[in-house]
Amino acid sequence: MGWPDDRNRSYDARDLTAFAQLAACASLSEAARRGGLPKASLSRSLARLEAAAGTPLFERSPRGLRLTTMGAALLPAAEAATAALREADATLRCAADEPRGRLRVAASAGVTQAIVAPTIARLRRRHPGIRVQLTIDAEGPNPIAEELDVVVQFGRPRTSELITRRIAEFDLGLYVARDLAAAIDVDDVAQVEGLGRIVVAVPGMPECWQLRHRDQAERTLTLESEPTVTVDEPVVVVELLRAAMGVALLPPPMVAPLLASGELMVALPSWRGPTAQVFVSTPPKRKSVATVRAFLDEFMATVEQRRSALAGRGAG
Repeated sequence: MGWPDDRNRSYDARDLTAFAQLAACASLSEAARRGGLPKASLSRSLARLEAAAGTPLFERSPRGLRLTTMGAALLPAAEAATAALREADATLRCAADEPRGRLRVAASAGVTQAIVAPTIARLRRRHPGIRVQLTIDAEGPNPIAEELDVVVQFGRPRTSELITRRIAEFDLGLYVARDLAAAIDVDDVAQVEGLGRIVVAVPGMPECWQLRHRDQAERTLTLESEPTVTVDEPVVVVELLRAAMGVALLPPPMVAPLLASGELMVALPSWRGPTAQVFVSTPPKRKSVATVRAFLDEFMATVEQRRSALAGRGAG
């Protein structure tokens, strides 16, 4: 089989990748967000393909993009081109000795604040040639579909074809603003629960708080009063704590700086909540890429640093 003749082709493999992303997202804005590309670039890629086809590849409607007959016929080839580019990219990046180039990371805002942001700072200091593209996504994105290098999240990801590693775990703790703590006995269950429960409504975080004693594991305690506030983003919960809105059950790394400054205090210090597990996921073969290896090394160093600091304060 001969080589394809590129001389008269008006589009390239990147245009096919953009088309596959548009088909997966059914939205120009969402495809741009996931791919980290300007909408204008995606529009130009689509225009080149439609010019080559001589017919529209999508039907545009207020509900989004829907493939035409020609678009549906082109999609398998576009997906194959996307997979081939991804494989080539991973192979070439594996050959690099010094980590450099783009690193695409996704995490929730809570994990980013607690661990990912300081990891990126460490990574950039050690490897200035790495350019990080960070996506905040609380839904647990699919790294393969969205062409990500690393996803960090609390709780095991649902996508089975990923290389997944449990990289840290922390016992959830109860935290409260210093001014509220000064007004009550922080060892008194009724007084602590009476401050009002701020509940984090995300996967892996319990609405009913089941606690166990730190020294006597057979002793358990349940806090299940009606929440005063329910929030689907842990970062907002931290701000509510700072505003003295009540008590919240959170992973210790999320509040470590505020514990260190004395702005927040531990409530019911003799009790601990369920264990929150942090998972890092990568597409197959991506762990051997130099930028990914460097990120994972700095991530582990950040986790150990946070763990040591929390242990020193008795908060972890």
